[in-house]
Amino acid sequence: MFFVPETRNLSDGTIILTVAVTEGPQYHMGRLEVVARKESAEKLQASWQLGEGSIFDPGYIKKYIADNRSLLPRDFSPESVQVVTNCPDAVVSVRVVVDAFDPKAQALPNNIPCDSSK
Repeated sequence: MFFVPETRNLSDGTIILTVAVTEGPQYHMGRLEVVARKESAEKLQASWQLGEGSIFDPGYIKKYIADNRSLLPRDFSPESVQVVTNCPDAVVSVRVVVDAFDPKAQALPNNIPCDSSK
């Protein structure tokens, strides 16, 4: 999101402030990966309500954790959810890491930034 302020001074000492807001791209849900034992992974995957291609809501992760607290370890926190952005494609992939000792959990995916030279 970008903000561009513009001020205009009036003769009576009043200042008019106008702010143009340009939103960035709207991100969509990409792939969901749950790193856990098979049975837990299937249950957690089935309870994820953002389907691939739907508009991504970053606040949904907190709700998802609260709604699935009984399926998650006691020490599970939002930091165990990895959100990976692909800016050029405006896609967000999500990894829910329940079993941090699983070898799949060790390979942290990278964000793909937008080309800043444009």
